[in-house]
Amino acid sequence: MTFQVKGIDHVVLRVADLPRAMKFYGDVLGCFEERRVESAGLVMLRAGGTMIDLQDATKTPPNGLLHGSSGNMDHFCVRIDPFDEAAIFRHLDGLGVAHDKVEMRYGADGFTLGVGNLQPAETTRLYDRCRAGDWDGAREIFYGTLLPLINVTLASLPQFIACFKMVLYWKGLIASPTVRRPLVPLDDVRTAELEAVARRVGLR
Repeated sequence: MTFQVKGIDHVVLRVADLPRAMKFYGDVLGCFEERRVESAGLVMLRAGGTMIDLQDATKTPPNGLLHGSSGNMDHFCVRIDPFDEAAIFRHLDGLGVAHDKVEMRYGADGFTLGVGNLQPAETTRLYDRCRAGDWDGAREIFYGTLLPLINVTLASLPQFIACFKMVLYWKGLIASPTVRRPLVPLDDVRTAELEAVARRVGLR
């Protein structure tokens, strides 16, 4: 074998009553919300070292985000180590197992980074740590520097472009943070929240 399964990274459950499911997993089991994607009716809950994702079964997720299963489970993901793309593909090909190309997605230990536009140096450091197998160092960068900005910019999806433009404006990279309709501009409360996080991660 070219790798070993280290555990479950995340499971995605399709639920008929999202608020009720969130109450159970939050109040009864103590999981907390880490991220949500409103367009897909998806709420990602932290469950120790793994994630439990709840997807509103009454909503159709955007293409490519989820598998769109009609059952109770959309999919589950296992964490493996070591991650050697070429060796894994050879292993799967040798067993006649179909596979897709490798992509970065949000999981218990990973994410595709929109904030790379705002924090290119930190994102590069994260990539380098991952390539070197320094997962503890990668997690430190992600949770300490990148995730706070991800959370505040994605707290309201209609305003995330406005958040990006405001940070670029503060950095002196664009002349104005103004957004046009149908995008939603930042109000004073959201601007204050964004500025507090930007200062904390060294962007202000």
